Amino acid sequence: MPDKVYSEEEIQLIIKRAAELQKLEQENSSKKEKGLTIDELLQIGDDAGLDMDFIKTAALEYREKNITRRSGLTDTHIFEEREINTEALMDDIWNEVTTDLKHHVGGDTFGKTKEDYSKKEWVNTSLSGIETVASLTKREHGVRLRVSQRVGLASSLTEGVMYGGILAAILFGIGLGVFDPTPFEGAGLFASLFTISSILVYTLDVAWRKKKLGKLKELVNKIVDQIPAKASIRKVKKDTGEIEIESEDIYINEEEKKSGLKNDLRE
Repeated sequence: MPDKVYSEEEIQLIIKRAAELQKLEQENSSKKEKGLTIDELLQIGDDAGLDMDFIKTAALEYREKNITRRSGLTDTHIFEEREINTEALMDDIWNEVTTDLKHHVGGDTFGKTKEDYSKKEWVNTSLSGIETVASLTKREHGVRLRVSQRVGLASSLTEGVMYGGILAAILFGIGLGVFDPTPFEGAGLFASLFTISSILVYTLDVAWRKKKLGKLKELVNKIVDQIPAKASIRKVKKDTGEIEIESEDIYINEEEKKSGLKNDLRE
């Protein structure tokens, strides 16, 4: 059976339809890739007459199903850990993590990175001596993000006794020069100063560590909120040598249809 020979009008209609199908596919792919932000969800819900608070709650509940959260502190460190179910690429996630961390500590020149296929790590020591370590590990259904900071050389109790003793010794030396107490009075004075200083240092250290943990939690939550749920689509332009089809805008003018093919088909 011989191949069908298409007329000029049929060729125009076929190419126009092919262009429409291609544009539709591109639009669908773009929607699948980008998804919707929470603001776009809120706008759609508002147009549908839904309460925005319920939409926010539903979105939060859905996101929480895909994230396991852990946080806490040791004698010397505080940490925040998140296990995230995501199809995004490790490199894309790591880019979001390091961008926020570098901004948090003050710029791109801070921090050292170690990377391999299944784990990435970023280490930074601030001018004040606080060490921050972030790691991203590949999991079966996503990734595990862990960010920790060193907040002391020992536990709060140990530092309370240690630094409290130093503070008490300084105050005791001042007291000896001012009051000239007897040995018995001096022993009582030092014991009182040591007790008060240790409790004060311990209380301040505990409060400071809790505050640092709260700030670290906010930072990690901010990072997690920006982690993509799916892999980004990287389009590669290939030189196939096939016929180039112009956009559908070429075929809008009805007068050009009557005058024949005005668009070149290039190989």
